[in-house]
Amino acid sequence: MTIRQNPPLTYERANEVLEYDPETGILTWRKSRPGVVAGTTAGTPVNGYLQVQVDRIFYRAHRVCWLLQTGSWPNLLLDHINGRRSDNRWCNLREASYQQNAFNKRAHKNSKSGLIGVSPTRNGRWQADIGYNGKVHHLGQFECIADAVAARCAAETHYFGSFARQASRYSMTGG
Repeated sequence: MTIRQNPPLTYERANEVLEYDPETGILTWRKSRPGVVAGTTAGTPVNGYLQVQVDRIFYRAHRVCWLLQTGSWPNLLLDHINGRRSDNRWCNLREASYQQNAFNKRAHKNSKSGLIGVSPTRNGRWQADIGYNGKVHHLGQFECIADAVAARCAAETHYFGSFARQASRYSMTGG
């Protein structure tokens, strides 16, 4: 028995049922159907991302936005530059490899400092580290957390380039 799969969403079909505003990042429905009114916002939050359902198949909204903006599916992962998974403005989306996408991840919830790559030491100092290409690079120990964060930010700029975590997102609360 063969299971029939729906064909992947094409640009033509996406454009027929959805409209994308690249300035706001919002998808809206073009056509009414049962449970959907034309002109209303499309997308349901799931794990911080928005997803849309077209022809009984769920798609991540940011990928559909890319499809509608470029006419083709992205070749790589899509990275939300500001780290907000539901912010699908065109200026906030970029293609990224798995490694590049991991560069601007958030600190683990068990992080003692609330910051990635910055941790307290037993002697009351702060240590900064960065992982790159499978190796951990020790950046040093510092008297205050601000100096450790500065070292981490400088290393991110050096190793990660444009995928470095934005300094404005590096707060002392881990946000």
